[in-house]
Amino acid sequence: MPTDSKTTAKEVKPKQIVSDVVEQRKASLRYFNENYYKEFAEIYRNINARAKPLRRYNEKSSSWEDDTDHTNVCVPDHFVMLRRGTARLTRNPPNLRVRGGPDTDENTTMREKTSAKLMFNWDRSESQRAFKKIVNVGYGLGWAMGKVYYDEVNVIRRLRKLTTSLAPKDFQNLAKSNDPEVAQMVQQLGPRIQDPTPFSPDEMSQIVATMGDQTSLNQATTRYKGPVLDNVFIGDIFGEPGYRSANESAWWIENSMRDEEWLEYWLSQTSIDPRTGQSSPVFNKEKCDKVLSMAGNRTYIDTQEMTLRRHMREAIEIADPITAGKPIKSPKKRFMVDERHAIVDGHLCIDFVGEESAYLGRLWYPWETYGRFQYCEMVMIPDWLGGIGMSTLRVTRFLHQLRNARMNQTTDFINNKLLPILKVREGADLTAYDVVRTGFARLLQVANMGDIEFQQDPTFPAEAWNDQASLQQQMQQADPSTIDFSPGTEDVSGAGKFATTARIADKNADSVTADTLDNMNMFIRDAVELALWMDQQAMNEPVDVPKEYFERIDAVSIRSAGANAKVIRVDWPDIQETLEILPEAGSTLASDDEFRVRGLQQFAAMGERHPDIVNMRAVFKKLAEATPGINAEDIILPEPKAAPPPPPKMTINLSIKWETLPPDVQAAFLAKEGLPVEGTHIQGVGDVIQHASDTADAAANLESPVDHSQPQGKPNGKPPARKANH
Repeated sequence: MPTDSKTTAKEVKPKQIVSDVVEQRKASLRYFNENYYKEFAEIYRNINARAKPLRRYNEKSSSWEDDTDHTNVCVPDHFVMLRRGTARLTRNPPNLRVRGGPDTDENTTMREKTSAKLMFNWDRSESQRAFKKIVNVGYGLGWAMGKVYYDEVNVIRRLRKLTTSLAPKDFQNLAKSNDPEVAQMVQQLGPRIQDPTPFSPDEMSQIVATMGDQTSLNQATTRYKGPVLDNVFIGDIFGEPGYRSANESAWWIENSMRDEEWLEYWLSQTSIDPRTGQSSPVFNKEKCDKVLSMAGNRTYIDTQEMTLRRHMREAIEIADPITAGKPIKSPKKRFMVDERHAIVDGHLCIDFVGEESAYLGRLWYPWETYGRFQYCEMVMIPDWLGGIGMSTLRVTRFLHQLRNARMNQTTDFINNKLLPILKVREGADLTAYDVVRTGFARLLQVANMGDIEFQQDPTFPAEAWNDQASLQQQMQQADPSTIDFSPGTEDVSGAGKFATTARIADKNADSVTADTLDNMNMFIRDAVELALWMDQQAMNEPVDVPKEYFERIDAVSIRSAGANAKVIRVDWPDIQETLEILPEAGSTLASDDEFRVRGLQQFAAMGERHPDIVNMRAVFKKLAEATPGINAEDIILPEPKAAPPPPPKMTINLSIKWETLPPDVQAAFLAKEGLPVEGTHIQGVGDVIQHASDTADAAANLESPVDHSQPQGKPNGKPPARKANH
């Protein structure tokens, strides 16, 4: 009897853990096989436009053989549903917003930095690629699974550099160079490579003489470090039978094929037991060697059990790659690993089991996920009984079968009409090529007119064509997003169709799309919350986030950081807050989708009636961004610059005696006021001449001798007159 996953780890031995993991996986596999795998395989056959082979029993040979007398084709309705639905929902990466904390300017900046950092991680980790696969599976089968984990991707690039620009540290990667001269140069430098000081001119001359003007270096770089979203094939993930939601399942077991490099990585990792605080290696070296010795000798789970992969391959008649085209010698050692995620003593951990027999070790969750597994489920249409949701493809599979049957019957009828039924006497001298088509009629030459007699063919009922249209309409009702309104829209109705009919159907498509987006955003929220929690606990270096990620949420931070800021630095203290993820509704939809455009158009119409409360420039900018083929920067005029303030007007009052002003100043004042200045100027010139004459007379009087015959003093109050000596 399997042990409960919440039992104390001290009471469970490694051998018992191996038995529990294998039995739990097999129990889950049996549950999926009995309830879902066959149905999933049928949907997989439909989206590949494959028809189930028609067979008939041959009484003569007492065997079943293929029926080639009937048309057997598959219409691509399910493929169209899956293709259109996935393309519309995953065209763009999501815009992520967060909320939480006090509503202050500092917290607003923190929330915007967190949002930009999360969207930056989404793009750098290529999560959009996994997201498309998850949505594709969830849209088709009703259930998909994603996995969030923290990863560091290190890559080695071979880059060319000028030899004169090399530093001592650059030679650390050249010790094993394929060029013997370069390797010898590295050996000659020896400890000098560890010295951070630059090379001297003599050393550089020797290096250039040996290596030439340029060389190639192996440079190790970190391409990405942070949380990653990955897609998990639903045939490789096993939960508790009948689970209601992913987090309510007692365990999750992921079955995968691993190689020797994977073992080497985990052999070097350690894990801290949260119960004791002690650190220990994740894997056991002896158990890893045992698994490597078994690699290649055991058969995979696909050959042992009826897995989903086997169901799907048989549905489209593809051979198993393990048994078909198997190489003589495997290029790499691969082995099967079961990793079980479960709760032990209130803490999440992962138990690794190799080849269903060896207990490799245990990894305690290195991050606090607050009781949630690393796995996130995507359910587009929830089911009443369990966590496996519904999908339009599964609901319409019987309509799809009717569509195939009616299409095949119609094709067979048309083919039979092209080959008329003839009554032929047994033994008549007639072959299948005696009927010759001409532009007038089909001619048949016979020796005896009684040998052949034409029979009347039944007429093709018009209801048969209506039946096909009815089946297609019913499938479109199940998935309104696949309806094509090109023959008639709400503006121009087609023949026999009212405009209101298209309008109502269009609204139904919008409501279904909105509901699908809500369920999809729940998955995005769960996955990004796990990524945020991991980033909060593991981030230790600042990251420069480009400005465009702040513009996607119209952040205030880009305005406070300066108009010319290209990047904004986000450090680990900027994301340390209890936050809630809010994916922006409709942000992942296709750029040509009318869902957002129509809503913006309606809002713009309302805004025109209330220009005092609606920023119409912002509305039209959003509308231009949502319209395909339009660049908002090209068609939206820039905001008008504010006119400079007029110069201040000043009035100065001066009290000056007019006669004391110089003549030129008087003339300037009179000219400014528009008064004549001619006479004033002449008078001023005369005054100047008179003043000069008086000055000259005074100077002459000073130089003349004094006449003592005249009485001194000031008779009558006037000085005595002086005579000039000429």
